[in-house]
Amino acid sequence: MDKKRVEMVVVMGVSKVFNYLKHNPYATEEEVMANVVRELDVSSKLKRVAVGGISRAFKYLQQGMKEKEVMQRVLNEVDEIVKGIEESERPVQKARESGEEEKEGEEI
Repeated sequence: MDKKRVEMVVVMGVSKVFNYLKHNPYATEEEVMANVVRELDVSSKLKRVAVGGISRAFKYLQQGMKEKEVMQRVLNEVDEIVKGIEESERPVQKARESGEEEKEGEEI
């Protein structure tokens, strides 16, 4: 993944969180996440990266950090977010390569 593109998507996602919370201060994390992810016009892989950034943003907001601090902290962690997503996808890719995925019409 292109790092600049990933950073841009994370910035967009976290910025949308701040904006949504300004207009809906009592919204739940799930509500904010669902609305923000739905608004992102990017690939599913980039949406997963955005979700990672958004989750961290919520964590930092709950710790009382200011928006600018939250954004900088999340941007500093982009590589870690991407690495975590790629590691979580490896078992799925290995299963597909070895033919272990569920065949159409078969039950697990």
